[in-house]
Amino acid sequence: MDAIRATALYKEAEALYRDDKLLEADTILSELDSAFPNTKNIMFARARCFAALGNREGAEALCRSLIEDYDYGRARVLLASIARGQDEFDSEFADSDALFDEPTYITNENSDVSKKFEKIIPKIALVFIVLVMLVASTIIGKRNLPSDTQNQSAQTNESAEATTGRASTAHPAENIPETKLYDINALLRDLNYSSRREEAYAQLCRVAKVDDLNLIHGYYPDLRSDKARWRALWILGEVGSPESVVLLKKELKEHPSRYVRRTAAYSLGKIGSTSAIMALENALFDDPEVQVKQRAAWALDQIMGREAEPILRRALEQNPNGGASYSLKWLLDYAKKGTQLPRIVPGEASYGVLNDTQYKIYVPSTYTSDREWPLLVSVHGMNGHPDPYEKMWREDAERYGFVVLAPFFDPPNHPYYNYLQLHRNRSDLFLLDAISAVGEVLSIKTDKFYLFGHSRGGQFVTRFALLHPDRLIKAAACGSATYVFPDPNRYFPDGLKRNPLMRPADKINIDGMLALPLAIVIGTNDTQQRNDLAMKFISMTNEYAAQHGVYHNTSVIHVPGGRHAGYINRPYASKFFFSNLGR
Repeated sequence: MDAIRATALYKEAEALYRDDKLLEADTILSELDSAFPNTKNIMFARARCFAALGNREGAEALCRSLIEDYDYGRARVLLASIARGQDEFDSEFADSDALFDEPTYITNENSDVSKKFEKIIPKIALVFIVLVMLVASTIIGKRNLPSDTQNQSAQTNESAEATTGRASTAHPAENIPETKLYDINALLRDLNYSSRREEAYAQLCRVAKVDDLNLIHGYYPDLRSDKARWRALWILGEVGSPESVVLLKKELKEHPSRYVRRTAAYSLGKIGSTSAIMALENALFDDPEVQVKQRAAWALDQIMGREAEPILRRALEQNPNGGASYSLKWLLDYAKKGTQLPRIVPGEASYGVLNDTQYKIYVPSTYTSDREWPLLVSVHGMNGHPDPYEKMWREDAERYGFVVLAPFFDPPNHPYYNYLQLHRNRSDLFLLDAISAVGEVLSIKTDKFYLFGHSRGGQFVTRFALLHPDRLIKAAACGSATYVFPDPNRYFPDGLKRNPLMRPADKINIDGMLALPLAIVIGTNDTQQRNDLAMKFISMTNEYAAQHGVYHNTSVIHVPGGRHAGYINRPYASKFFFSNLGR
């Protein structure tokens, strides 16, 4: 679909919305969303439709994405209207008649839009050359000024910076090649656009160095969305220079987004500067968000080592049952650097550690080493812990005869485990390594296993299945809020387009995932958004399988009256896994 056709459809959807033909309008917007994902005006128009149709949760989710990605004021207004229980909303889709706020690269080569761009590009190039010549002449002129004049100019610049509150973004040209200067600037600029963000982020993770810090720090205020900002802060942690500590501490204390604050805490831990201790301690005790507390605790442990224990124990005593308690207990009681194999006692559970990440296993009481036992992996949801996800399978482990492995994707080390965390500490590869480690001390089948996941663990399941379908016997994703849709225009982990952060050996195997016995388990009393997404996933994978002539073995299991709870979904997943065993 080219941009002209998309704009015409957008206008048609807007007219239908004004005529109160909401379902017809949303059908068109859904088509546009598939063709141009993460486009602000399409997202806001869908939020309007959802709100008018009574799908408040869907509208709220889109509004929050718009606020996080674009800091979009009208999304804030709509979100507040929904919170007030307002039933009528204005008929305007967006601030502008234009569908696209940024250049669109999905165009028809023969379209008028493409021809206009072809005419404009030479003019832009000419303007760019003139600007470069003007800048060069200015620099040469300043170098030839008397020293008194240069000092006066420097004082003027310092005064201007004090007035605006922003530091100079210029980077010494002699310290960085001109081509690299352009590359870093271009990559930072691309962080602002959802269509180019992931590729730019991957490149910056690879090429950003200490010499680039002035550029990154200077460009940071121009990043428009929280998603762009937390990626920039992550890059600062990877670079690992104390020069970034001031900015990171400021964002940890002041930024309204929990995603930005938690990434600031993580990067402070990566850098390891003792000047960040007070800011991290304040976040641990005062920040309202659990994930920020968890990341701050991890960062304190990274910087202070054993000296952090009094601070962590005080935080645990202050709130022993809080959401951060699992991470605090892990840091205080379980964490052992490196690798520790679990104890093998039939009928008991024990912990193991691999590369500073914990997992828990349960061995059935009837276990003997004279045969290979099946393995079931149980993955927790957000802010979860392996304890309940191991315990919920004990009875079935005794009945059907299998070993349980429950990984602990602790937020500091695995904050985005549900997306497989392609940039660092791959969660899928950790699981495969943990299975191999357990296979050294237990007689289990390590080549294939059952995979269960709830909430974010369910999101992990579908993405793991897309990359490693050959390692699974059956899989169940319960209560997921995101899926990998068979969309070739979206980067993995949201679609099938190859992500530049992936390893050369990684293969997106959609045919293998569709052939796998995969159950999407969802409670009928879970949120409407999760139910809608489950059915959308089933519908789109069905359509893909029909179009490509591949076998489709994915099914949906509705849990009558079920809410968003792992222990409620688990029996239905168990029946899906083991009903053929007849026990």
